[in-house]
Amino acid sequence: MTRPRLGPVIDHARLRSELLSLRDRLAEVAETAESDDGLISVTLGAKNELLDLRIDPRVFRDPDSTALADAITRTTHRAAGQVHRRLYALTRWTLADPDPDTSDPWFDPTLAPASRRDERATW
Repeated sequence: MTRPRLGPVIDHARLRSELLSLRDRLAEVAETAESDDGLISVTLGAKNELLDLRIDPRVFRDPDSTALADAITRTTHRAAGQVHRRLYALTRWTLADPDPDTSDPWFDPTLAPASRRDERATW
């Protein structure tokens, strides 16, 4: 996707269309991660909301609730990282921070106009 032109001449219709399309694609984001042993699966949505949690019954052969909680947490963090990378790929044209490790796809678009050298640039 090309970056919408910002500055004195803005194609508002095109920008609106691209943002609406982005909104629709963000609503479809779902990333799944598995635990190292494959017994736990976590699926998160674009806002890191839990969409699905699957626990293989074999996990209960060793009734260690702390280990289970740790495995679920690690798997959830892995899925969250995947979500972040997917959001970055979808929104990088709107971001003020070009670094995928430090950018925030939810907040950075509001910073983009302020980060541009041309202070007259507005959405």
